[in-house]
Amino acid sequence: MLLEAMACGVPCIGTDVGGIPEVITHGETGFLVPLGDIDGAAKHAVSLLKDEALHEKKVSAAAQSSVQAHFSSDKIVSEYEKLYLELIEGDDEDE
Repeated sequence: MLLEAMACGVPCIGTDVGGIPEVITHGETGFLVPLGDIDGAAKHAVSLLKDEALHEKKVSAAAQSSVQAHFSSDKIVSEYEKLYLELIEGDDEDE
């Protein structure tokens, strides 16, 4: 859901656990807070609501660009193709 929101230009605030830091670059494509840091999340939400330039021009645009560059279907398919080719070539070397 995070990628879908970012692709639509929705600034995201997430926790710094699991795969979320692989998707959000803090201060650039969204904001990361430690797990349970409600005050930190609220602070970033308020700053996005108060600062239109931060919301519209910086974070939204960067989030959309990041999703297109790293998580588009073309990019993902290309990465899978590389992986499969490496696996096939590895099997050929074993024989």
